[in-house]
Amino acid sequence: MSDVAVRMDALWDKIRRLSGRCAGSTQLEDLKDYLQKGKSVANGAALLVNDPTVVKKLNEGAEKLGQVAEAIETVTNVCMDLKAITQIHDAIQVLNDPNVSTGSKEAAQAFGQLFVGAGHFAQKLPPPANAYAQILLNCGDFFSNMRRALVPTERSGEGYRWLKQFMETGRDG
Repeated sequence: MSDVAVRMDALWDKIRRLSGRCAGSTQLEDLKDYLQKGKSVANGAALLVNDPTVVKKLNEGAEKLGQVAEAIETVTNVCMDLKAITQIHDAIQVLNDPNVSTGSKEAAQAFGQLFVGAGHFAQKLPPPANAYAQILLNCGDFFSNMRRALVPTERSGEGYRWLKQFMETGRDG
């Protein structure tokens, strides 16, 4: 493996580890909500206090709480971007692997992963490009489901058993 390939692998490993360290989006949203509520409480308290020094401190505190809440949104976006980048990279690695055949289960899963990762990025695009984000995000299982529908050995259920019997015997039932 070339020196560049080794460095790239190390970079992707670092990105993967960083994306795994990101807090869950619900945890970050809860923290953001608490900070926004704290900002509102500080602003409300500033209206009730007569001391100008205290009012100034409460307003400054409210402003800082708002800034931290906005920073959490940035952290959430960076974490989502890291996860999407890792998802896309891993999918491309599978699809470029010469040992993975085109119609395989692994390839179908990788295509789904690739589309979902692209959907995460499409959400951040301006209109009308972001209109495709939900479609891409919903493609996660599409290729695996289509593979199960199209590859006879992957099919199951009563309809398939009937068709298989009919094809083998030429008779219904």
